[in-house]
Amino acid sequence: MDIERQEIFNNGTAVVYYLPEYKLVENVWQKKVALDSEAYRKPFLAALEFVKEKPVVYYLSDIRNQGVVPISEKNWFRTVVFPQAAAAGVKYGAVVTYANIFKIYYMNAIIKVGNVFNLPVKTFSDWQKAFDWLVGQKVH
Repeated sequence: MDIERQEIFNNGTAVVYYLPEYKLVENVWQKKVALDSEAYRKPFLAALEFVKEKPVVYYLSDIRNQGVVPISEKNWFRTVVFPQAAAAGVKYGAVVTYANIFKIYYMNAIIKVGNVFNLPVKTFSDWQKAFDWLVGQKVH
Protein backbone atom coordinates (compact mmCIF):
# COMPACT_ATOMS: atom_id res chain seq x y z
CA MET A 1 0.00 0.00 0.00
CA ASP A 2 1.45 3.35 -1.05
CA ILE A 3 0.53 5.99 1.53
CA GLU A 4 1.46 9.64 1.19
CA ARG A 5 3.39 10.79 4.26
CA GLN A 6 4.44 14.35 4.97
CA GLU A 7 7.28 14.61 7.46
CA ILE A 8 6.49 17.27 10.07
CA PHE A 9 9.24 16.55 12.61
CA ASN A 10 12.51 14.60 12.77
CA ASN A 11 15.11 14.78 15.53
CA GLY A 12 16.92 11.56 14.63
CA THR A 13 15.25 9.73 17.52
CA ALA A 14 11.66 10.08 16.37
CA VAL A 15 9.91 11.11 13.16
CA VAL A 16 6.38 12.50 13.01
CA TYR A 17 4.41 12.20 9.80
CA TYR A 18 1.05 13.46 8.60
CA LEU A 19 -0.98 11.17 6.36
CA PRO A 20 -3.40 13.71 4.84
CA GLU A 21 -5.65 11.20 3.08
CA TYR A 22 -6.47 9.63 6.45
CA LYS A 23 -6.23 12.68 8.74
CA LEU A 24 -3.68 10.70 10.70
CA VAL A 25 -0.51 11.70 12.56
CA GLU A 26 2.09 8.98 12.95
CA ASN A 27 4.97 9.08 15.43
CA VAL A 28 7.74 6.56 14.72
CA TRP A 29 10.48 6.11 17.30
CA GLN A 30 13.72 5.18 15.56
CA LYS A 31 16.37 4.71 18.25
CA LYS A 32 16.39 2.89 21.54
CA VAL A 33 18.26 5.55 23.49
CA ALA A 34 17.74 6.81 27.02
CA LEU A 35 15.20 9.59 26.61
CA ASP A 36 15.44 12.82 28.53
CA SER A 37 12.57 15.30 28.74
CA GLU A 38 13.55 17.19 25.62
CA ALA A 39 14.01 14.13 23.39
CA TYR A 40 10.75 12.59 24.58
CA ARG A 41 8.57 15.72 24.45
CA LYS A 42 9.66 17.29 21.17
CA PRO A 43 7.86 14.85 18.82
CA PHE A 44 4.63 15.17 20.81
CA LEU A 45 4.87 18.95 20.99
CA ALA A 46 5.44 19.11 17.22
CA ALA A 47 2.38 16.88 16.68
CA LEU A 48 0.26 18.99 19.03
CA GLU A 49 1.23 22.17 17.19
CA PHE A 50 0.45 20.51 13.89
CA VAL A 51 -3.05 19.37 14.91
CA LYS A 52 -3.94 23.00 15.62
CA GLU A 53 -3.44 23.73 11.90
CA LYS A 54 -4.65 20.58 10.12
CA PRO A 55 -7.53 18.19 10.75
CA VAL A 56 -6.30 15.12 12.60
CA VAL A 57 -8.64 12.36 13.73
CA TYR A 58 -6.21 9.47 14.28
CA TYR A 59 -2.89 9.14 16.08
CA LEU A 60 -0.60 6.18 15.48
CA SER A 61 2.53 5.73 17.56
CA ASP A 62 5.11 3.07 16.76
CA ILE A 63 7.11 2.61 19.96
CA ARG A 64 8.87 -0.62 19.03
CA ASN A 65 12.17 1.26 18.87
CA GLN A 66 11.47 3.76 21.64
CA GLY A 67 14.02 4.05 24.41
CA VAL A 68 13.26 4.01 28.11
CA VAL A 69 10.77 6.71 29.05
CA PRO A 70 11.27 8.36 32.46
CA ILE A 71 8.28 8.16 34.82
CA SER A 72 7.98 11.95 34.90
CA GLU A 73 7.53 11.95 31.12
CA LYS A 74 4.84 9.30 31.28
CA ASN A 75 2.95 11.55 33.69
CA TRP A 76 3.51 14.53 31.38
CA PHE A 77 2.09 12.54 28.46
CA ARG A 78 -1.05 11.65 30.42
CA THR A 79 -1.65 15.15 31.78
CA VAL A 80 -0.60 17.29 28.80
CA VAL A 81 -0.66 15.34 25.54
CA PHE A 82 -3.95 13.50 26.01
CA PRO A 83 -6.11 16.50 26.93
CA GLN A 84 -4.60 18.69 24.21
CA ALA A 85 -4.94 16.00 21.54
CA ALA A 86 -8.56 15.34 22.50
CA ALA A 87 -9.34 19.06 22.52
CA ALA A 88 -7.80 19.38 19.04
CA GLY A 89 -10.09 16.71 17.59
CA VAL A 90 -8.08 13.49 17.79
CA LYS A 91 -10.65 10.70 18.25
CA TYR A 92 -8.67 7.43 18.23
CA GLY A 93 -5.16 6.29 19.01
CA ALA A 94 -3.21 3.14 18.28
CA VAL A 95 0.19 2.03 19.50
CA VAL A 96 2.46 -0.51 17.84
CA THR A 97 4.68 -2.18 20.42
CA TYR A 98 6.59 -5.30 21.32
CA ALA A 99 5.17 -5.54 24.81
CA ASN A 100 7.48 -6.36 27.67
CA ILE A 101 6.22 -6.08 31.25
CA PHE A 102 7.16 -2.38 31.50
CA LYS A 103 5.48 -1.46 28.22
CA ILE A 104 2.35 -3.41 29.18
CA TYR A 105 2.08 -1.42 32.42
CA TYR A 106 2.67 1.84 30.55
CA MET A 107 0.15 0.98 27.83
CA ASN A 108 -2.55 0.00 30.34
CA ALA A 109 -2.13 3.38 32.00
CA ILE A 110 -2.37 5.14 28.61
CA ILE A 111 -5.52 3.20 27.69
CA LYS A 112 -7.17 4.22 30.98
CA VAL A 113 -6.33 7.89 30.42
CA GLY A 114 -7.63 7.67 26.87
CA ASN A 115 -10.96 6.48 28.21
CA VAL A 116 -11.15 9.52 30.51
CA PHE A 117 -10.86 11.80 27.47
CA ASN A 118 -13.15 9.66 25.29
CA LEU A 119 -10.15 8.91 23.09
CA PRO A 120 -9.93 5.12 22.75
CA VAL A 121 -6.44 3.69 22.42
CA LYS A 122 -5.64 0.15 21.37
CA THR A 123 -2.29 -1.67 21.19
CA PHE A 124 -0.99 -3.84 18.36
CA SER A 125 2.18 -5.73 17.52
CA ASP A 126 1.66 -5.14 13.79
CA TRP A 127 1.64 -1.71 12.10
CA GLN A 128 -0.84 -2.67 9.37
CA LYS A 129 -3.35 -4.02 11.89
CA ALA A 130 -3.06 -0.81 13.93
CA PHE A 131 -3.54 1.34 10.84
CA ASP A 132 -6.51 -0.72 9.61
CA TRP A 133 -8.18 -0.55 13.02
CA LEU A 134 -7.74 3.22 13.21
CA VAL A 135 -9.07 4.10 9.80
CA GLY A 136 -11.91 1.61 10.23
CA GLN A 137 -13.32 3.52 13.21
CA LYS A 138 -16.52 5.47 12.80
CA VAL A 139 -15.79 9.14 13.34
CA HIS A 140 -18.67 11.09 14.80
